[in-house]
Amino acid sequence: MQNIVITGPQRGPYLTRLAGELAVRRTQLLDSLPDNSVVVYPAAALKLRNGDCHYTYRQSSEVLYLTGFSEPGAVVVMSKLAGVKAFTMFVQPRDPAQEVWHGARLGPVGVISALGADTAYSIKSLSTVLKGMLQKAGQLYLTKGVDSIVEARVREVAMQTGISPYRVRQASALLGDQRLIKSPLEIGLMQTSATIGAHAHNAALMQCHPGISESELKSYIEHVFAVNGASAPAYDSIVAAGKNGLTLHYPAGEAICQDGEMVLIDAGCEYGGYASDITRTLPVNGKFSAHQLDIYKLVLDAQMQCINAVRVGATWTELNALADLTILQGLERLGFNIVKSKSIGKGRLTLDDVYPHGVGHWLGIDVHDIGDKSVVVDKVSQPRRFKPGMVLTVEPGLYLSTSDIRIPERYRGIAVRIEDDVLVTDDGPVVLTANAFKKPEDIEQMMASAKLSHRESGSFTPVVTAKLPL
Repeated sequence: MQNIVITGPQRGPYLTRLAGELAVRRTQLLDSLPDNSVVVYPAAALKLRNGDCHYTYRQSSEVLYLTGFSEPGAVVVMSKLAGVKAFTMFVQPRDPAQEVWHGARLGPVGVISALGADTAYSIKSLSTVLKGMLQKAGQLYLTKGVDSIVEARVREVAMQTGISPYRVRQASALLGDQRLIKSPLEIGLMQTSATIGAHAHNAALMQCHPGISESELKSYIEHVFAVNGASAPAYDSIVAAGKNGLTLHYPAGEAICQDGEMVLIDAGCEYGGYASDITRTLPVNGKFSAHQLDIYKLVLDAQMQCINAVRVGATWTELNALADLTILQGLERLGFNIVKSKSIGKGRLTLDDVYPHGVGHWLGIDVHDIGDKSVVVDKVSQPRRFKPGMVLTVEPGLYLSTSDIRIPERYRGIAVRIEDDVLVTDDGPVVLTANAFKKPEDIEQMMASAKLSHRESGSFTPVVTAKLPL
C-alpha cells in the first residue's frame, strides 16, 4: 500500500465517490464468502423513547458500511449460491400517507436504481424470499443485537429450511478485517470528524471556568459539532468535574466545575458516518496545581510514547506493555508503593487499581470499531500487527480514588485521561486530532487568554469561532 495523503473531502466529491466505494466493499465481502452462503444484515430498529416518540435514528453500521442506506425497517442480504453472487435488499414500500409524517422512502424500485441492489423486495416478503435462498444455502451469517424481531424471523426461517442454530454465525465478524483498513475516502472523512472534534474541545477549553456546569460545557462542544456539519455526537459526551472523572463513562450532568478541580471531557462527533474520539483533562481555573501537573505529565508522557510506537508492524500488546511500564515507573517516582499485578504483592496497590482499561481501541464507523486485536496463524493466536490505513485511539489514564489510603494523600481524587485518534502510515503515526490542545503550557496559555477576553467583555460568552473552513 502506498503512503496515504490526507485531504479533507469536500461534500461534492465525497457524494460522487461514495457509490463506487460502496460497490467495492460489497464485492470484497462477496468474494470472501464460502460458496452457498447467505449473510443477513438487518437495519437498526427504531427505539421508542417515550409515548409515540422515538430516539434519533442511526442506521446499523453494517448496513451503512455496505449501502449508505439510512432508512429503518430494512434488511440487506449478501449471498453466494452456486457461484452466483447477489446483493438483495428488503425495504419498506412506498406509502404516501406515511411519508407525509416520516419523509420519502426509496422503496424496492428506488434501492435498485439508487443503491445498485441486484434485486429488491418489500420487507413484508422477507420470510418467503429468504426461505427460497436458504433452501440452497449451507451456511447462514446473521448480525446479532441489531433488531431482535427480524433476527427471530430469520432464525425461524432457517430452522424451517434445516439450518440448525449451531450453523448460524455472527455476520459482523465477516467485515472485521475489511473495515480495519480505511480507504483514502474514509481517512478523509475521519480527518474531518477529528478536526471538528478537536475544535469543539478547544471551544470547551476557552469556556471552562469555576461555576460552569458540566452540561453547559457539553452544550458548547455539541454546538461546534452541529454547526460544522457533524450529524451527531459519536457517543454520549462525557464531561466529568472533579471526582466524577473517577467514573470512566460518567455522563455530563448538573455538577458545577469548582475552582481548584479538574474536568475530564471525552467527546467526539460523527461525520459522514465516521467517528472521532477525543479526551482532554483541564484545570477548571486555568492553572494546574503542582500535584495535578505531576499526574497530568505522567499520563501525557505515556500517551506520547505510545503514539510514537504506532508503527507498521507494531501490536496492541506492545502498546499496552509500554503504557503499563511508563505509568508504573512514573508512579514509583512520585512516591507510590505500587506493583503491576496482585500476584506480586497481596494487598498492595496495583496498576489495575488506578488504570483499569487498555491503552486504546480501533476507530471507524463505530467508536469501538470491529476487528480482532489478534489473528490466528497456523491455529495459533498471535497479536495482530498494525498496517497502513488502520486508525486507533491512544488513551492512557489515571484514576486516583479519594478514599484509597494506599494512594498518597496529595494525589487522591485526581483523574486524568488524554486521548487522540491516530492513523497508521508507512511513514509513522499521524495524529488526526493534533489540533486539540494538550500540552499543559498550551492549555494554561489558552485558558488565560480566554479569561482575559471574558473579563474585557464582562461575561462568559463564546470566544471561539464555531464555524470551521472545511
